[in-house]
Amino acid sequence: MRRKTYETSLLKVKKLIKIIPVWTLSVLATLIVIYLSLASEPAGAGLFHFPHSDKVMHGILYCVLTMVYLCDYVRHHLPHHTRFDVELAFAAGAATFGGLLEIAQLVMENGRSYELLDWGADAAGAAIGYLLMKLWLMKEWRHYLLRHKHHYRHRRRHRHHS
Repeated sequence: MRRKTYETSLLKVKKLIKIIPVWTLSVLATLIVIYLSLASEPAGAGLFHFPHSDKVMHGILYCVLTMVYLCDYVRHHLPHHTRFDVELAFAAGAATFGGLLEIAQLVMENGRSYELLDWGADAAGAAIGYLLMKLWLMKEWRHYLLRHKHHYRHRRRHRHHS
């Protein structure tokens, strides 16, 4: 029974991925990170209480954010292979984004505080997300999209017949 539910859920996710325009998930993930970083009392803020839970949450958040960026990049770049420097730029961009949001917390008076260690956790999470994608998931994701003839732009010139 559990396996059937899992397979049904997985099928729904795959169908959803096919209809969502490229970069939509990246935009949504970015907006969620902005909300969680800058809202004075974001929903679910007090869910986890254990030593260094804040740093762990920062790491997880930026790990997922980087993975979403890279998944969208792979989708956008099909059927071609991705470039290492661009992949790395997405991970560095996520880490930099974390630093900018920490600075925004410093400037804004919303009850949030700037912490250099939070930025370090953001950068570590982005690095882990990059490594997970690069060493494990990116190839599988690309193969899945190609195998299922996922929507991608053909990058060939069209000849006009007169």
